[in-house]
Amino acid sequence: MEGEISVRKIVQLDDYKDIAFFKKNTKAMESGFAKFSVGDQYYFCRYIDGAIALISQDYTSETGRDNGVESVKKNSKIHQRFKIGEMKKGGYGLSLRAGNHQEIAISRLCKTEDEAGHLAGRLSGKVRAKAKVATKPKPKPKPKPKPKAKLKPKAASASRRKAVEQDYKPLAFYERQAAKKENGFSSFKGEDGKHYFAYYQKGRVELISEGYPTKTAMTTGLESTRKNRVLEKRIQYKGPFKNGMYDYRVKAGNGKEVARSRWYKTAAAASGAAMLGWGVAAAAMPVAAKASKKPVEKKPADKENDYLPCQAYRGHRVNDEKNNIAFFKHKNGQFYFVLYDTDGDVRLRSEGFRTAQERDQELSGVVRLKDEEKYYVRLEKGQHYIDVLHDETGREVGRSCLRKKVVAPVVKAPAAVAPAAAASVAAASAGALASKAPAAAVAPVAAAASAGTAASAASGGGLRWLFWLLPLLLLALLLLFGLKNCQPKSAPPVAVAVSCWDGSEAKTLGECPARLVDCWDGTQAKNAAACPVKLVTCWDGTQAKTLGACPAEIQTVTCWDGSTAETLSACPKEPAPKPAELAPEPVVVTRGGDVCAPSDNPLFNVPSFSTPANVTRLGTFPQFGESHSLSAAQFYNKLAARYNSSTFDAAYLNLVFRSLGYKGGFSDANASMFSAVSLPQGTKGVLGYGEFHGNQYSQLNVTSARDLEAFNVRAANGRNVNFMKTCGNFMYVCE
Repeated sequence: MEGEISVRKIVQLDDYKDIAFFKKNTKAMESGFAKFSVGDQYYFCRYIDGAIALISQDYTSETGRDNGVESVKKNSKIHQRFKIGEMKKGGYGLSLRAGNHQEIAISRLCKTEDEAGHLAGRLSGKVRAKAKVATKPKPKPKPKPKPKAKLKPKAASASRRKAVEQDYKPLAFYERQAAKKENGFSSFKGEDGKHYFAYYQKGRVELISEGYPTKTAMTTGLESTRKNRVLEKRIQYKGPFKNGMYDYRVKAGNGKEVARSRWYKTAAAASGAAMLGWGVAAAAMPVAAKASKKPVEKKPADKENDYLPCQAYRGHRVNDEKNNIAFFKHKNGQFYFVLYDTDGDVRLRSEGFRTAQERDQELSGVVRLKDEEKYYVRLEKGQHYIDVLHDETGREVGRSCLRKKVVAPVVKAPAAVAPAAAASVAAASAGALASKAPAAAVAPVAAAASAGTAASAASGGGLRWLFWLLPLLLLALLLLFGLKNCQPKSAPPVAVAVSCWDGSEAKTLGECPARLVDCWDGTQAKNAAACPVKLVTCWDGTQAKTLGACPAEIQTVTCWDGSTAETLSACPKEPAPKPAELAPEPVVVTRGGDVCAPSDNPLFNVPSFSTPANVTRLGTFPQFGESHSLSAAQFYNKLAARYNSSTFDAAYLNLVFRSLGYKGGFSDANASMFSAVSLPQGTKGVLGYGEFHGNQYSQLNVTSARDLEAFNVRAANGRNVNFMKTCGNFMYVCE
């Protein structure tokens, strides 16, 4: 019975967890299905004879997982649906296929081909379970003394690591042999006879593979890398190594490494390169393993050219009210953010970024550290300064505008007081001023005058003192008329300039120029209300203030005679057919396809000497869903909605339309490129399937003519590509 199943190609396990994962998450049973979930992924496995016999891939929904269980129940009863295959790591395994040849489960690892065949017989019911014979337990042997362990595990572990490292070549090896590309995969056969691949990103080698013994094994590793490099959970960061460098690894679903990156000097640079390959908005970069807590000081001249003038950051609409942050796209095509203070002035500004995702990634660090004083460095030059914010690795992530130091006004002290002796003489001579001077001030003056008079009398006696008093009286008269003018005047206020929003200076903020805002069309105005009215593009290409102001969209249908009308009921009445007259045949794509052949493009790849899968029904593994009720233009709109809402779908649609000769990918597509057609019975080609957009060489031998209806896409390079109406699946037609 096992002979009914022939050995097929190698069974690939990249999309499956290992058996230990299923044992850990299920309770052992004699026979039956076990279902469970981990995180947002759903799984099942099939027990038989007390052990796990079949395992599933991960499903994104509980419904999808339960449908998989029902499919296994149905197809495992058909012995021929099991395929025996050689495993990459040695041994044999089973692949259970559905009626459309789609794999729905695989078995545990078997040591021999006969063991795998026996397991298939047990699962299909063709082989009965062996009767368990009761045996007397053997007496336990006496434990032997344990030999002393040889302490060499570290050396063995090091040798294993060294063997793994030897599977990869130096970066120069891949740069020398791989065909250079701007972005994409390149495969080649090395001088050692092994097969390798490399992934280019922005014109340089980003990911490299180990050496594979066959081209088929290499292609499988390449496809696994293509799928998993865009999934954040499949990226593992490593470092620092002995050379102080970092890298990241791409892991398959079973945890096996399938590719690794080039060296990077910092963990932040490695994670940034990995996220650039995702094409989606990713999570914040991991903090470097050995990040310095003290920010590194930088000179203002080394980064200021990466920023716009401060005027360009002012007046934007706040998008994040909690943190008072605004986002905007400058006319240079780059994306920026600005953090305002409570007065609406620029607190921190950003450099320019190529994409909004890169900008938002940088912003997450700024929000986290904006109030941490220890991450700021003040750069001073003369009477001006700039505050620069760094992250935990010392990398600059934002800076303030140029500010002027605030200098406290200097108040000049009154002139120095005359010597004590002269002051006493002046006070004594000004006794007549007592009525005009404060009492507190007159007392010391009178005392001084008395002292002077006594001194004079003692020295000369008689009227000689009048000779000395006369000059003092003259001095008192001078003080009488000049005292008011000699009082110290209050110092004039010191004018302090303020920095206005446009970089100019004024005495007060009220004297600054009116602040402008950036309008949607790149112009500036005093406020948003003064901006030009933003127009929307209507369905017919015209523009209007709102969608409600657009002309009503005219929906038409094609009548039996080729004319068009708004509804089928408005079509001309179809004449009754004559008895001998046959009903008209549906529209069929008569343009021949390419020759079915191997290709580096997975959308057009038909392996040599392969037999197409016999497809008798569509809808089991839909890609873009049932679309029979849609017109060609409406189906285009459906694809556009998936393109805008799903990064994964956007990447796939870009691949499809670039493969059709459109350099801009799906952005070059429009509704006029789609038309409703019906494919001939028996059409061969590459048929897409599933939400992860797999491909399979297939032949359409469907039982319903409805399943042959499709939307054809006009290609710039002549390829015959369609999307089937029943399931929205991609179909490349070849002969």
